[in-house]
Amino acid sequence: MKKTLLALGMAATLGTGLIPAAQASATDSSAAQASASGRWQLVDTSSDINGDGTIDGVSLRKKSDKVCQVKVSFGPGDTVQRSLHSSWGNPCRYAGSALFDPRKGAEIKVMTGMGAHTPWDHILTYRDGKLQFQKDADGKRWTIDATVMYTEGYKRVVNRNGKVRLRHDFVNRKDNGVWKGTRKVLAYEHGKWVQVSKSRITRTTKQANALGGWHVRGFKRWM
Repeated sequence: MKKTLLALGMAATLGTGLIPAAQASATDSSAAQASASGRWQLVDTSSDINGDGTIDGVSLRKKSDKVCQVKVSFGPGDTVQRSLHSSWGNPCRYAGSALFDPRKGAEIKVMTGMGAHTPWDHILTYRDGKLQFQKDADGKRWTIDATVMYTEGYKRVVNRNGKVRLRHDFVNRKDNGVWKGTRKVLAYEHGKWVQVSKSRITRTTKQANALGGWHVRGFKRWM
């Protein structure tokens, strides 16, 4: 019998671990934002967080104005959780999961801050029995942006040698309408992202617009 979304949600919440990750379906998008009530909200039943080949349940709750919490259920009585702190508001929005680094298991992205037009994201990965932060190569939270004056974004690529790389592009619009900036290439080494190259880039307006946001399958581009 075909599994219903409710059954998938129950399996993920209870952590039965019986449903192959490839066969799972995501929860309704209305669950992507944690309510202000502080109750746990199931936001994903399509992701294999620990890399064992079965789906896990990802839940979110807004504990306070400055704390967003993430919980992952793997099996009966087998859960992990992590608190995410923010000083720039606390949207506490689930922004997807993706095979982000080269290791098994999907990473979790949560928007935990929002400026005038700049979202701040936390990215979590499961390592050594707990949820750990993945940070940008500069050691900060991840940011993207798109305005009439500058654009910022990330793109996951696989190079000719089969190695996963992350491109970080940041460009500014100049007086002549040309956009100029930098491209940093990051590699995942020894459990963290490190910068392996940096170059100058020039783009047209159309090309610059295409750079903005997240370009990682499974992560929402904007949120």
